[in-house]
Amino acid sequence: MAFRDAFKEFPIIETERLVLRNLRSEDAEEYYCQLRSAFDSPSRPPWAYGFELRSVEAVRDSIKFTENAWKKKARIKWGLCLKNGEFVGQCELYDFANQVKAEIGYWLGAVHQNQGLMSEAITAVVDYAFGPMGMNRIYAKTATKNTSSIAMLRKVGFVQEGILRQDGYRDGLWTDTALMAILSSDL
Repeated sequence: MAFRDAFKEFPIIETERLVLRNLRSEDAEEYYCQLRSAFDSPSRPPWAYGFELRSVEAVRDSIKFTENAWKKKARIKWGLCLKNGEFVGQCELYDFANQVKAEIGYWLGAVHQNQGLMSEAITAVVDYAFGPMGMNRIYAKTATKNTSSIAMLRKVGFVQEGILRQDGYRDGLWTDTALMAILSSDL
């Protein structure tokens, strides 16, 4: 399979505890609840997310946008579900450059954090990107104050390549961003 083949049929990925699948309109309410829990978590650094989906309807619109982006070969966004079907978060690849590198983004509902679920999901997505998609580089950007995200990325093999100074403007403050990456040759 090559890059273009990843967009013929939505890639469903199974791990030990998760099913990574396409987002559906019927996911909107649970998506919103889990996203709000992540956003409102007391342990969340105030710079962890750059945007909010402020309603279930906004989530539905986002899911439609994601479907169209997948059709245009611009984004693959997986809903993360436990094997029992419970929706717990999302992980995505986007900003494909020359079909050989991409950015990864992710979030997990608050009650599901610190259980290794995101490490499991990211490992599976990276394996998919480097294997069937034939990509060479996956990178992530996260607020430098989001130490749990940085630690999780390191745990699955990402290396911090640098700091993007005042890269984000959130909550009325300029924030620095850690640039993390993993190469296919790192595995």
